[in-house]
Amino acid sequence: DYKTNEQIEKQQGFMGSNLFPWPNRVKNAQFYLKSLNQQINLQINESNRNNALHGFIYKLPFSLFETKIETQLASLTLQTCLDSNQYFPFKFIQTFILQNNSLTISTFVENIGTFSSIFGHGWHPYFQFENRNVNALTLHLPLNTIELITDEQMIPIDHKICEFNGVITPETNFDTGFRFDLNNKNEEYFETKISNGNESL
Repeated sequence: DYKTNEQIEKQQGFMGSNLFPWPNRVKNAQFYLKSLNQQINLQINESNRNNALHGFIYKLPFSLFETKIETQLASLTLQTCLDSNQYFPFKFIQTFILQNNSLTISTFVENIGTFSSIFGHGWHPYFQFENRNVNALTLHLPLNTIELITDEQMIPIDHKICEFNGVITPETNFDTGFRFDLNNKNEEYFETKISNGNESL
């Protein structure tokens, strides 16, 4: 997690950041937008791999849209607009709900432009466990987790069934994408212990 305002401004690691309008990497910071029949050149912010990484919404200010406090529920809704960007004319609204010892986050995106555009959305969650070593925690993952195989620029090019040995250590590589079947309600899960000696995950 970030400790200073300078670290927040640099966004190194994109800790806790919304990743929008593209959550992963755009290879060579270029893509073709069919609705405009145009190749789009994005700003390179991962110079060592020549990519556009994690979008740019993390740099935009958000405004308060709505708050709600009830006996068993509290919610906060924030919004921002990307309409000043000529290729991603989106309104972005995000709601955080605390209820029954759980956190639910919902996102609403609206195209307020005059042409069809594309987007993806991701999140880099970091959780702190004060006075608790994460060695005591267990991570639940679907048995049929698909790991995306990437090229030298970390662009997905293939996939494989993910295999874990039952323990996640600092050497376990999770710096890639995984695909889950969220519609399969009968999906079996396995448990794996976390072992890295830190108090954040």
